[in-house]
Amino acid sequence: INALDKDNGPVGNWTTIKGCWFGTAPGKVMFSDNKEGIVPDPAQCGNGTWSNERIVREVPKLDSPTNDPSNDAVTGPVSVIRNDGEQTTFAAGFQVNTDQLDPGLCKVAPNTGQRDEPATLTGRGYTTKGPNDNVMFTAFGSSTDMPVTFYPTPPGWTDKEIGIRVPSDAVIAPNEVRVDKGPQSSNSLPYVVTAASACATSCQFGNDA
Repeated sequence: INALDKDNGPVGNWTTIKGCWFGTAPGKVMFSDNKEGIVPDPAQCGNGTWSNERIVREVPKLDSPTNDPSNDAVTGPVSVIRNDGEQTTFAAGFQVNTDQLDPGLCKVAPNTGQRDEPATLTGRGYTTKGPNDNVMFTAFGSSTDMPVTFYPTPPGWTDKEIGIRVPSDAVIAPNEVRVDKGPQSSNSLPYVVTAASACATSCQFGNDA
């Protein structure tokens, strides 16, 4: 495990666990006090919330008939237990607080493409688009955000889906994508921005091949 995105928030938040060699067959994510992370709804998010380098899980809020808070995750380390039983632990872990629930991102489809091409983000908590809400692309290793400026309809911007076009100035490289709702941000997922082919560039500007 290299990092958690997000690494703090209330129980019920989604976090992206970043690293390598998680394997392709799902295993388990364990939060402090031996609470297992919750898999986002496959009917909405598909089966791609576990990959070799990224895992999306919900910080467990394990309600009981008495709403006993001792059933919830607490601040502490996070472990990934691979399908074959191998385990790794991120000591810095997840810090549980009582902040407002953040928006969550569980799927970007497709997750690779050229500038100005369409993609759909799937998750939760997007409500309706406000004046300070946006989708951001950030190249790996960069601190410069490239905002999406066009949201094609359908799906447009809904509570669980956002249709976008990749920013025309996005860096041609692996990027992280996240949803900003005012001061709150979702967990991020990868999107690889690729260069346009010579033919596509030629056709775009009306030149003979």
